Amino acid sequence: MAPIPICPISITCSRLILDVSKGVEHYMKQLWYWVPVLLLAGVIFWFSSQPYQNQDVKPILNDFINEDWVTATFSWLKFDYAGYFVSVEGLGSTAFVEFFIRKGAHFGIFFLLGFFVCRAFLTTILQNRTLTSFFSSIMFLILYAVQDELHQHFTGNRTPLIHDVMIDSVGGLTGIILFLLIKRRFRRKLG
Repeated sequence: MAPIPICPISITCSRLILDVSKGVEHYMKQLWYWVPVLLLAGVIFWFSSQPYQNQDVKPILNDFINEDWVTATFSWLKFDYAGYFVSVEGLGSTAFVEFFIRKGAHFGIFFLLGFFVCRAFLTTILQNRTLTSFFSSIMFLILYAVQDELHQHFTGNRTPLIHDVMIDSVGGLTGIILFLLIKRRFRRKLG
């Protein structure tokens, strides 16, 4: 019995459909690496959109901190930050603690952003080119930190500060370095 002739067009179409579905699956996997980056960038943008009064945590801190202890422990700490004198005596103990919480939040959110940006670059766009991913991640973070401070300029009762860009950048750089160290250690265990 003679074999049933197969239409070459149907074979080509079947292969094309399989190739496209594999490509879509591949790009969807890569997209998931960028989801934390987009979420963190969105959170940063949202916080920058709020006036200071909506973010004031001093009323909450009043219930949790011992003002006498803060004053006794940190009365020696005095410094200038972007033209503002920071001290327990100058700000009061609650505002003093809030200052460090706010700056820690800058560092922390950009730490996470740096970690996930480097992971996304290294895994998707830059395909294991570590040095290029490192510098691309740093540039992305610095530009996003500058954009964040410019955004605050247009938000009521917010002040854009180059000092905050520096804190954001150091936080992001720390996140990038931690990611690369973890990746390096993981490779050594596998290798």
